[in-house]
Amino acid sequence: MERTVQTRSTAFRVLTALTLPTLILLTAGCSSSHHATAGAGPSTPSTPGPATSSSPTSTVTTSPPPGASSSSPATSSGSAAGPVACAESQLRASIDPRHIPGNDVKGTDGRIQHAVLVDFANTSATTCTLYGYPGAAIVDASGHQLQQAKRTLRGPLGGLPPGTSGLPTVTLAPRGYAAAFVEGEDQREIGAAQAGCDAPKYPRILITPPNTKVPVPFTVGWPKCYSFQVHPVRAVSAPS
Repeated sequence: MERTVQTRSTAFRVLTALTLPTLILLTAGCSSSHHATAGAGPSTPSTPGPATSSSPTSTVTTSPPPGASSSSPATSSGSAAGPVACAESQLRASIDPRHIPGNDVKGTDGRIQHAVLVDFANTSATTCTLYGYPGAAIVDASGHQLQQAKRTLRGPLGGLPPGTSGLPTVTLAPRGYAAAFVEGEDQREIGAAQAGCDAPKYPRILITPPNTKVPVPFTVGWPKCYSFQVHPVRAVSAPS
């Protein structure tokens, strides 16, 4: 009986020695497994920050509507920019028949001023614009250009109003008119004769509308001793 009790006591000690580390190991394993699972779970969502420059562009705003070409602009560039510059095919240049006050009249300094008003009419059905100076030149009987006009804002007989320094843009509706002064004055010394000044006038002038390249000839005599200037285009009413 005593041997049996000792045997059972020994067996209990052996079982206890084997079981306690195993239980500790199992308990530690369960605890470690619990913390790993919690760490891998979803975190609380945060409020998204502003998009950065590396964010892709939305295809909703850049894609064309169904059936449209990808190169089609959203709006017409012509309507956004307004009327375009008048083309040669839209314009008719002519000499204005209206009287210019002071033309070919001796001024207070004893010099004579001479001027020509050149009209530019929009003969098309489309509104267009004119800006700046027309080209102007004096030509001889053979058609050779002798002198280019000096560009000035105004002169004794016409041009931009006093105090105006910016060049106007003239919007020409269909059948609208703009005009530019070409003028000069006698360059002879007052009271003294100058050789050649009483010779015949140059027979023609050439006028090129702004933003165009084809000159229009006019049979307009220009005194040889006169200066030669051109002023910017301005809006005018149609000649009667």
